[in-house]
Amino acid sequence: MRQNIILCLFFLVSLFSFAQQNYSENERIVHGKVTDSTNFPLSGVNVLLKRTQKTYNTDLEGNYTIRAVTADTLIFSYVGMKSQKIKADKNEINVVLVKENYNLHDGGYIPIKLKNREEITGRVTLKDIKNANNARYIFNKSAKKNVFVIYVSELTSYNFNTEDLEFQKKFKIKYSITGSDSIEFSKKYNKMTFRYLNNKFKKSWQTEIRKDAIGLDEFLK
Repeated sequence: MRQNIILCLFFLVSLFSFAQQNYSENERIVHGKVTDSTNFPLSGVNVLLKRTQKTYNTDLEGNYTIRAVTADTLIFSYVGMKSQKIKADKNEINVVLVKENYNLHDGGYIPIKLKNREEITGRVTLKDIKNANNARYIFNKSAKKNVFVIYVSELTSYNFNTEDLEFQKKFKIKYSITGSDSIEFSKKYNKMTFRYLNNKFKKSWQTEIRKDAIGLDEFLK
């Protein structure tokens, strides 16, 4: 009896090890880009790998990279957008998220596509990965595409209002949550955005910006 139990346990451990090895051997890099319905890239989108419950975030240009197997399911979620579940059965999976049926006057978050903005395309390069935490590198890369972002700490679909939308349109800028980026990274990045706003619009933006913009108080001292 005891021998049978030991044999069963050995079989189960072997089966588990084989399954784990099989998963590892079949893992591959899945990448893609997340945009809204106007093809505007969404940064800070939460990408959940359902099997492991690990979460990842898209970068400032909406790109993501993740290790997965065909049997995995990816769940894409973003403030103010309808979540999507997609099987990880391709190496490249591009996703278009559509907004929830919020009314703007009720504080609904509606991403916008700025006028004269270049379409942002391309994959994450090795250089991008090496400089993932380099705020100046990310800012300069985004600026070349005419993309300017302000990281805020309390952005939700419920407190994004008409004034925020008008600010984005007026100053051709995009509010974004910090996602997986550190507060220190967000401060450094925002400081360069604030300088850009000062150079282009003088101080007119300072009274209209969201007060939870990270590093704003320190910049205005």
